[in-house]
Amino acid sequence: MTASHEPQRMCCFCRKRRPQKELIRIVKSPDGYVADPSGQLFGRSAYVCPERGCIDGMIRRRALDRSFRVHVSDSVYQELSKELEGFG
Repeated sequence: MTASHEPQRMCCFCRKRRPQKELIRIVKSPDGYVADPSGQLFGRSAYVCPERGCIDGMIRRRALDRSFRVHVSDSVYQELSKELEGFG
């Protein structure tokens, strides 16, 4: 028997690789940027560790700008900060 493959993703802040299920997915959809805990939304995405340090660092260093290769406004980071409060 062979072991099943588990997808790995990289945190946009700390750059550590972890299994995809352990990270929080942030999606750039036509409606804006949203956290997608289900992993089912359509759109380009970035991942962040669920630890408070990574979430705060992502916001402080504007890591989504690098991941999505666009300027993400401060209001988006503020909304994501409120949305991700329960994770860290």
